[in-house]
Order: sequence, then structure tokens, then C-alpha cells
Amino acid sequence: MEDKTIPYYAYDALTMLTNKTNRRLWILCVILVVLLVGTNVGWLIYESQFEDVVEIDQEAKWEDGSNVIFNGTGSVNYGESKTDGN
Repeated sequence: MEDKTIPYYAYDALTMLTNKTNRRLWILCVILVVLLVGTNVGWLIYESQFEDVVEIDQEAKWEDGSNVIFNGTGSVNYGESKTDGN
């Protein structure tokens, strides 16, 4: 096998080109990481604008002043029914 040589200026040019390419790739990586963090921060800010609020009002409308019981299913229970009292 025969050893081949190249001129020093060609080697130096290739080395400088490789260094320039590596520097550009590092800058691209930094930009992509900054954009990733920026989009996640923007998403968190957007989602934090909304608040889940559940309000339940409970009133006692019976003549004896007793309380009505809300059971969470949308129905209201109050002790006995009218048919039980008759």
C-alpha cells in the first residue's frame, strides 16, 4: 500500500471547514433548546390562565329550618318522602 500525502494548506482548509461546521451545529443545538424551553413556558403560562371552579349552593327552604343534603349526583335528598309521612 502506498502512502499518499496532501499539501498542508489543503489539510488546514479542511480543518477550518470542519471547525466552522461544528460551531454552526452547536449554535443550532443551543437555538433548538432555547425554543423548546420557550414553547414549554408559553404552554404553562397559557394553561395557568384558566381555573376550574365548582360552586354548590345549599339552601334550607323547609319550614322547620332543617337542611337539605346535596349528594353530588344532581339530586337533592331530604329525609323522608311525602309517601313515607302518610
